[in-house]
Amino acid sequence: MIIRPATIMNATEQMAKASKLINEGTLTIVVQKNGKYFGILSDKTLRTVQYQQDAKIEKYALKAPAIKQYDNMEKMAELFIEGYRELPVIEGDSVVGMIRNTDVLNELLDGDKISPMKLEEVMKVPVEKMGIKESVAKAAAFMRKEKKHHILITDNGKNVTIISSADILPFMQKVKTKAPMGREKNGANTILLQTIVGSTPKLISISPSASLREASKLMIRNSVSALLVEGEGKTGILTIVDIIKTSMPKHEVIIEIVGLDEDDKKNKQDIYNEILNFASSFEMIMPIEFVRLNIKKYSATGKRHKYSMKMVVTGKTTFEVSSNGWKIFSVLKDILREAERKIKEEKDRIKGKKNKNKKLKSISIQIQEGDLYPGKPMK
Repeated sequence: MIIRPATIMNATEQMAKASKLINEGTLTIVVQKNGKYFGILSDKTLRTVQYQQDAKIEKYALKAPAIKQYDNMEKMAELFIEGYRELPVIEGDSVVGMIRNTDVLNELLDGDKISPMKLEEVMKVPVEKMGIKESVAKAAAFMRKEKKHHILITDNGKNVTIISSADILPFMQKVKTKAPMGREKNGANTILLQTIVGSTPKLISISPSASLREASKLMIRNSVSALLVEGEGKTGILTIVDIIKTSMPKHEVIIEIVGLDEDDKKNKQDIYNEILNFASSFEMIMPIEFVRLNIKKYSATGKRHKYSMKMVVTGKTTFEVSSNGWKIFSVLKDILREAERKIKEEKDRIKGKKNKNKKLKSISIQIQEGDLYPGKPMK
């Protein structure tokens, strides 16, 4: 994959210089501190936050993820998932360039690796909508709670644009600056989504019957990371990450289900499908190679029976989860929920992000309403 040259600035340089570069056409500035990667400053940040020309750029830099030079396509897709357009490529402590999300699509197109699937088979539904007069804090809280990275913004019922997690990041930071005209600094709960709309790409629509190749070319041509899929009575959202994930080769998951009696064997295919969907949903986090579900059924009073399940999951690590209850699919749901927790916990352990209470940290923005202002000093 071609790595683009990076525009690099030191964290102590002034915003006046950074804004000049961005006004001249630079989309993303890579910020370094003490010779190491520190964060990024994008054109979106400059368009959406108030800043002082003589302030150090480290006050406004976003702590975005970085791509390691030899990361595979799956890893890149995971890093772009929040809606970043460009991310730095690093080798050791050094920044060696930038990769744009559309560069990944170009690579797949050139290699004829884009799936022939129709958009209606891939698009995310239902489409989550929010009015332009809603607050940034409300949008961020919703995206965190519902684990969404893109939502559709409307104005009096008319579709306006699609915003991503990355679009609202600048509003989640605090900066010690004076508000213009002596006004008080506004918290993210009082800043409206219409503030973001002017800095987001125009809304591009495409038919559900279009192919992923057609959608890829449309994204590249218009430099957008998400499309509104609508028509034929269907509506959805398609992102670059959706295309990348769909185009990656899938490894086969071996699923064993044992212990079902004759009465419950009719449920075997549905149980298999539930486990397969679960395994597929974590393809990007921890590819699962083997799942073994052991089911035991116990007689109770009258005609009621109790189910006990134990599931062994093997991927980058191996773990076991168990549960019991009166309804077979309720117990299965509990088992899969616990397995999801284990997988995310393992991901956080690898990244060193487990908190004191051993609870998972959300990769989205956490909000304490009334305590957030545009900008936040980097630590």
